[in-house]
Amino acid sequence: MPEKTTNDLSDFPLAEYRFHFTAQTDFLLPPYTGSAWRGLFGHALKRTVCVTHEKHCENCLLWQQCVYSYIFETPPPATTTMMRKSKTAPHPFIIRPDPQQAQTVKAGDSLFIDMVLIGRANQQLPYIIHAMQQIGKRGIGFQRGKFALTFIEQYTKQGRQTIYYAGERLTALPATAIDIPPLPKSSVTLHFVTPFRSVQRKNVIIEANFSFAALFTPLMRRLLLLSYFHTDYLFQPDFNQLIEQAKKLTLEKKALYWQDWQRYSSRQKTTMSLGGLMGSIELATADLQPFWSMLILGQYVHVGKVTVMGLGRYTLEYEKE
Repeated sequence: MPEKTTNDLSDFPLAEYRFHFTAQTDFLLPPYTGSAWRGLFGHALKRTVCVTHEKHCENCLLWQQCVYSYIFETPPPATTTMMRKSKTAPHPFIIRPDPQQAQTVKAGDSLFIDMVLIGRANQQLPYIIHAMQQIGKRGIGFQRGKFALTFIEQYTKQGRQTIYYAGERLTALPATAIDIPPLPKSSVTLHFVTPFRSVQRKNVIIEANFSFAALFTPLMRRLLLLSYFHTDYLFQPDFNQLIEQAKKLTLEKKALYWQDWQRYSSRQKTTMSLGGLMGSIELATADLQPFWSMLILGQYVHVGKVTVMGLGRYTLEYEKE
């Protein structure tokens, strides 16, 4: 549990990696691969680290110490003061598939995914790399297309830096805080790269009831919980005051639309609808300062439901000073 409380995000640690693969067979990918990557990653990570082979993890003696349960199941610690009645806390990883990835993949083609790891999850990077190697051997999609992990890059302030070639020693850098640029003088445009799905008072957020507060409230809560469960700093600003300020912030422009997306859940044996909002909104900067650092960091941690599969990703467009 965090030992320090702060309302400053300048120490929030994360790292972003790009896993590069080379296809070894021809295969087809689904339209959005986030669900497939997430499922394969979970199975491969469990096979990599599980030593008891319990069918149900919550019955295992290592439930609170296991790398797999921490990364993929994330049970709240017994001593938690948050989410005490929940079976899972927010997971410390986000998978980002290549948005330009072609569905038809030929042997020899290159493909990649990005992964963001929050705080202490970065200590488990070697296990994650091994799991990614096993995914390629098991295969992806209905055709079980095979591929090999060739190298890994880490995003740094100087650009992407290669930290691992297949068979060589890992040279990853530690998780670091993201630089928060100054608030621009001109307006800021927020673009949803993947569907934003959220629920407010049991109502799904759609274009008609979308507001800045509907975006900011789940983002602020997400940052709080990620800091609490995965870092040494508890991010704890004045929530009530910020929410009231967010409700008063109006949108300069709003161009949003609903995009349907369905995935098959092998665990629940059913097709699930996970559509969300796409498009963009324009924000005036006059009243944006209290929210700025959280909006910057949200580009990395995403917002809303199903973030581990890459949903809720957005980018900010503005003139840099």
